[in-house]
Order: sequence, then structure tokens, then C-alpha cells
Amino acid sequence: MRSAGTAVARLIDVITKEENERAELHVALTREEASALRAVLESHLSDLRMEIADTDTPAFRDRLKEQEALLRGLLARLRV
Repeated sequence: MRSAGTAVARLIDVITKEENERAELHVALTREEASALRAVLESHLSDLRMEIADTDTPAFRDRLKEQEALLRGLLARLRV
């Protein structure tokens, strides 16, 4: 039987994790740094697309597609 303190501690951990996942992080980049970051992301996206095409496991493919969507979003924000 779990104690109430343990259950509350686990709930606090879950809430904190969710808040951290939603927290925004702001980074100041020079134009040169932003350009380098875009190049790295574009290269990784290219590799990721090949990995998605070669993956036989549906669950793993779905995780890779989620990562691809996240990286595409980052690239779109860097192009602004």
C-alpha cells in the first residue's frame, strides 16, 4: 500500500514534468549561428526521412515522424 505522501510526490513530479515540457526557452542567435543551426537541422531531417522510410516497426516510425514534425517546426521558426 502506497502512502499518501508518496502519491502526492508522484503527482507533483508529473505536474512539474508537464510544466517543464510546456515551458518556453528563448535563445538569442546571430545570423551566422541561425544559418548553421538551419543547416544542421536540414541535414538531420534528410537522414531522418531515410530512417523513416527504412523502418519496419510502426511505433518507432511514428516516433520518428513526431521528431520530424518537431524539427520542421523549428526550421520554420528559424526562417522568420
